[in-house]
Parts: sequence; structure tokens; C-alpha cells
Amino acid sequence: GDQVVGIDCGEEVNAWLNKVLRKTGLRLIRLNNEVERMVSTGQGPSSSVALSNQSQYLIINEKSVTWLMDSLPPDCDFAKDNFIKRFRSNFVFDGNCPALQEEHWDRVVIGQTDFWVTGVCNRCTITCVDPVTGVKSREPYVTLHNHYKGYPKFGIYLAKMTRHEVVLRVGDEVIPFLK
Repeated sequence: GDQVVGIDCGEEVNAWLNKVLRKTGLRLIRLNNEVERMVSTGQGPSSSVALSNQSQYLIINEKSVTWLMDSLPPDCDFAKDNFIKRFRSNFVFDGNCPALQEEHWDRVVIGQTDFWVTGVCNRCTITCVDPVTGVKSREPYVTLHNHYKGYPKFGIYLAKMTRHEVVLRVGDEVIPFLK
């Protein structure tokens, strides 16, 4: 894995964390804001990421969420808002883009900001854990696993094309560019 420079939050915080979680040896490390971690975007310059796995941002399509919920077995009864949280995305968009079309984007403009699409988000079983209750089920992993023939994915990674700070707003237009 990657080496990441962090700052230990101290013995008092670590003792509290171990007590509350009933574990030993835990330490809380915060990101050192003075150190940049760069990842390749596959296009253009590398982008800066914090502690995210692969990219600066993850976006999912609400129509893809609806498609996935409709594809689940009948005994799955997930509330949509809760279901969306399982995918831990930065952005959820709804527009006139068909379900799963985002997998074929090359880049996207959100509001006034350009992003490269750096890849699809491969999924693990963490999506099966209800983010509110902590209860684990088999879905949606099994459905994604079957649909993608053993390689479950959902959502796409984005990297901002500019290093300038930007502001995105709820309701900003999402304009995709296909490969």
C-alpha cells in the first residue's frame, strides 16, 4: 500500500478510542495537511488526494441506483436514501443520463468545473453493510457481482482538471463527454 504521512492525535485521544471501541493498540492519526499525496489520473497531470483510495472524487448516477435497486431480489427492501449511502460517493447526480452510462464517460463538467474520469469504482462487500444499523447483508454485492461477471463495480472516479479551489453547488448542471 501507499505510505501516508500523518500526525498522531495523542495518548488521551488514543486511550479514549481504545476504551470506547473495546480494543487495544488503536491510534487515531490525522492527515498532515502539509504533505500532498499524488495519484495518476491516467489523463493529464496527477491529482492530489487525501486518504481516499484511488481518486479525488466518486460520483454515482441516481438512475444507476434505481436500476440496481430494481435488479435486487424481491426480498431486499432498502430505502433509497440509505441505499445511496452504502456507496460512499462525494456526488450523486440526477439528469437525463441513462443508468450505467457514466461508465463510458471520458470527462465531465459539473457547474463550471472540468473533471477527468479516472476509472470505475470496483466494489467490495462493504456496500452490503447498512450505514445506519451496521447490519450486513449479501446485497447489493451479489447483484453487482453477477451483472459484471465477477467484477462488481458501481460509480466512477473523478479528478479535477485544475488545481484551483472550486465551489460546486447542489443543482449544478452535469455535462458528460463520452469516450
